[in-house]
Amino acid sequence: MAYVYRHIRLDKKEPFYVGIGLNAKAGTYPRAFYTKERSTYWHNIASKADYKVEIILDELTWEDACKKEQEFIALYGRSDKGLGTLVNQTDGGDGGAGVIVKPETKEKIRNYQLSLNKKGKPGRKWTPESIEKRSATVTGSKRTEEQKSKMRKPKSVTANYSYPKPKIPCSVCGFMAQPAAIKRWHNTNCKTNK
Repeated sequence: MAYVYRHIRLDKKEPFYVGIGLNAKAGTYPRAFYTKERSTYWHNIASKADYKVEIILDELTWEDACKKEQEFIALYGRSDKGLGTLVNQTDGGDGGAGVIVKPETKEKIRNYQLSLNKKGKPGRKWTPESIEKRSATVTGSKRTEEQKSKMRKPKSVTANYSYPKPKIPCSVCGFMAQPAAIKRWHNTNCKTNK
């Protein structure tokens, strides 16, 4: 089943993102809490202000979730169009869940990724000229004794950094974890808070 969610920045008490996702199992909302592949605009706000995740609608079909996402984006308005507060970059309803890719298309994508024209990808064959150019960039460079001694020394741990970081408790459920995990999954985002 699908769901619709929004991210609300706590400093201004306004939504800044609306999205949809699929439940792998009832009561879980992985896409709503996932932050890695969000846009730069989303990360700019998330780095400045704390936010909470709110599940607006749940137990929808994918088609209904797409329609509702479009409605909510139209309601709150996109900031890039000067119509509202959302950093969404589309008008919604265009999620990729359930898309079936033909085997021929997958093969085309695979061949492109392995093509010899892309630098740094598997299958890249360096020409003798390229190898010579790379070699020439470091050939003949000399390091001073001071540089060599610095390279030999182990890197010191700075005073304000300790590894592993000490665990801190969640203010809602008391779960102990490292600060990054507490910020992402607990406090204002804690599932027991919902």
